[in-house]
Amino acid sequence: MFVLYTPEEINELLVAGSKNKKAVPASQEEKLFHSIKHVRLFDEIEMADTLNIVSDVKINRYKEGDTLVLGGETKERIHYIISGSLFMPINDESHVELGKDQIFGEVSAFTKTATPKNLHIAEDNTMIFSFKINKNGATRDNALSFVKFYETLMRYTTNKLLWFELV
Repeated sequence: MFVLYTPEEINELLVAGSKNKKAVPASQEEKLFHSIKHVRLFDEIEMADTLNIVSDVKINRYKEGDTLVLGGETKERIHYIISGSLFMPINDESHVELGKDQIFGEVSAFTKTATPKNLHIAEDNTMIFSFKINKNGATRDNALSFVKFYETLMRYTTNKLLWFELV
């Protein structure tokens, strides 16, 4: 499940996530091409089907100490940590650390409720791949891919809930 990235792959991710990249907005296909092999949610899904499953892809890089504010437009967004880690508050006194290959925001994507939390980035070069689910993208031809995606998403969510119980 966990992957060691080569220096070339890390550089490819940094370039794909760079906000200063040639000042030309990358298409969804370009963002997916550069990052999808690092997002385990889509391991068993063909790229063509993945393009139908996701919409509004964003790749962001953060440095230690940055604050990621969730809420508002992010209420339908699922976030996948490609590298690095962040602290997610549980209540006023405690938090958990989420790291590589973990997701957050998936519950709000289904309930359409905002998650008004401030997440604090714990490491430099924390890369987060985020997207919305394209609910209108399901067709008879790619329905199985949607099922695989939702099964994988539920498995990640269940594992996270079990992990939170152990913390």
